[in-house]
Amino acid sequence: KPPSLLSLRGSMSGGLDSGGALYLRSSNATLLNTVFLDNRAHGEGWALYADEDSDVTASSVLVWPERADAVVVEGTLSEAEGLWGDPSFYSTDSALPHCWDVHPSWGSPLIDAGDSGVLDPDGGPGDIGAYGGPGGGEWDLDRDGYPEWWQPGGYDQVRYPSEGWDSDDRDPLVNPETVELLVVDVPGVG
Repeated sequence: KPPSLLSLRGSMSGGLDSGGALYLRSSNATLLNTVFLDNRAHGEGWALYADEDSDVTASSVLVWPERADAVVVEGTLSEAEGLWGDPSFYSTDSALPHCWDVHPSWGSPLIDAGDSGVLDPDGGPGDIGAYGGPGGGEWDLDRDGYPEWWQPGGYDQVRYPSEGWDSDDRDPLVNPETVELLVVDVPGVG
């Protein structure tokens, strides 16, 4: 079974002053190939706060936006390997974060930046985030039986026409077995 991969975005702590996305109390946590994006807290640890009785192991973690108090670990922090910067997701046009396409765009710092022990479905270096690592090719959000495209950028129907990837995993009527008509308006014809 592939390791669990986690992306935390647009989170805000409710009743706690710290730990906008993740608040750890007397806990042990391993963060691997994780994205913390646009999280907020009333106090410190906008992305992560871990108290003095917590142990955190972090490898290939990206935090955005960059803040001095984004990650606060009062306890033990091991193997802290991380990145700061805009993750450059494929599409964040919507005002609603749950509508974003969080595939890395081409040129994203997430590409091939994952933990060296976690490979992508094609055997190459893993990407950070939900579409990286061995489970990156197992998403089927519309539950139509066809896995979502996991590579960076948008689905390339010309380059990968028969790979079986779902080019629109939010619509169960769009899958590799459906025929999509491309209507082109040619001036002077019709």
